[in-house]
Amino acid sequence: MEKLTDDQKRYITLYIDEVRELREYENKLYKTLGLEPEGEFISNIWKLKYLADIFFLDLTDDYIVDWVNWYIWENDFGEKAMEAGEKDNLKPIKTIDNLFEVINLDRDENS
Repeated sequence: MEKLTDDQKRYITLYIDEVRELREYENKLYKTLGLEPEGEFISNIWKLKYLADIFFLDLTDDYIVDWVNWYIWENDFGEKAMEAGEKDNLKPIKTIDNLFEVINLDRDENS
């Protein structure tokens, strides 16, 4: 597999930043307006996120999307500093650059 391109890195960074902003905005709305997560307004916001997901997948591949989703949802944008990497050399993934390193490392191993 090929390493990430600069364009892919830029799109991944933009995607992660936008999902983070969406989550922060959503939390502010919940607190301010008492909106229900299943309500029409929030559902429509997530429909737009789904559309962004489709575009993101079209610009990358399932493999990258899996890593990005892991970083966003399981690793909480790096806040949990979960470890990934080579079996004997795991490192905390705290930043997007750490994410890029582990994606490229894993792609090298699977080439």
